[in-house]
Amino acid sequence: MARAVEAAARAAEETDPNAGSELYERAAGLADDHDETARLLYLAAVCRQRAGAFEHVQMLLGKAMALARAPGLRRELAVLQARRPGAGGHPRTAHRVLRDAAGRLTGEPDRAARLLLEAVDSAVHAADSRAALGSAWQAYRLTRLCGGDLAEAAAVHLAQVLALRGERGQARELLLGQTAGEAARALVGRAEVLGWLEEYEAACVLLDRVLGDQPPPLGGAEGGANPSQRAAALGCRAWIRLWTGDWHGARAGRTVACARVLGDLVQEEFEAERSVSAAALLPHEFDEPYPGVGVGFAYRGGQDVHQDVGHIGDHIGTAHRDHPLCLPGASPATPADHLRG
Repeated sequence: MARAVEAAARAAEETDPNAGSELYERAAGLADDHDETARLLYLAAVCRQRAGAFEHVQMLLGKAMALARAPGLRRELAVLQARRPGAGGHPRTAHRVLRDAAGRLTGEPDRAARLLLEAVDSAVHAADSRAALGSAWQAYRLTRLCGGDLAEAAAVHLAQVLALRGERGQARELLLGQTAGEAARALVGRAEVLGWLEEYEAACVLLDRVLGDQPPPLGGAEGGANPSQRAAALGCRAWIRLWTGDWHGARAGRTVACARVLGDLVQEEFEAERSVSAAALLPHEFDEPYPGVGVGFAYRGGQDVHQDVGHIGDHIGTAHRDHPLCLPGASPATPADHLRG
């Protein structure tokens, strides 16, 4: 009976995560052992987090942690706890949990790298550049020989941390010494860091690819940017135009109009995916070594993108974010496949 209810929950969660959570909880009540009950409560918590019902997440996680005995299941519960917005404690704690979890995934290098990149996010949020650098290097070493979107994301993460630490030469060499991939999110992230490094021409070439103003390299595929990624690219380009004195371009109606029209889509991605695209629309209110760096990490504070979108026309010089601490592929809100029945 529990399996049948779980199957119904899987079918419901994509369109209605709250309904999916209720069904997973019902299945948990029918499970015949503690670990199975905890696994189903974990999946219910994932659905609640996707739906933004964070008050329910902690309750479900608490119940699951009290029941779980399997080390792998307890690790997944700890990772979800670390990902929860405002989750108990300091972001350094989240960094430690995510990095420890990655270290135990010796047979799953891709998933380990994804967790390490999330750990970088937390370390930067904690203003712990040393920890961020360690996790970024580890993710880069895990992925650089395989190539692909994940390797691209790892390279951009590492370059970001190097730039934030003032190691501009290494960051520049890392980004300019290898060909950019085709994933839209990574292209925007790479362009953002190049902007910090004052490599404006190279950054704009990448943004033009995302926005469709320039074709991909010979033999390359289209970037496939979705609306929120295009909004992020527009925000990044507006910043670069501002930094280079192109006030007219920075105030271009296209940028402001797109940001306003796409506000709802960006908010959805902001909540469901923690995608870097949303922060392209956040106002810059930080005094950082490089313009836009503070905004690059601002999304972790949970700002209201709808409110910020309304300020773009007045503060076009203060909008930016696709900080590409973005992971290609599965969203952090997506439960691990091996925990599904």
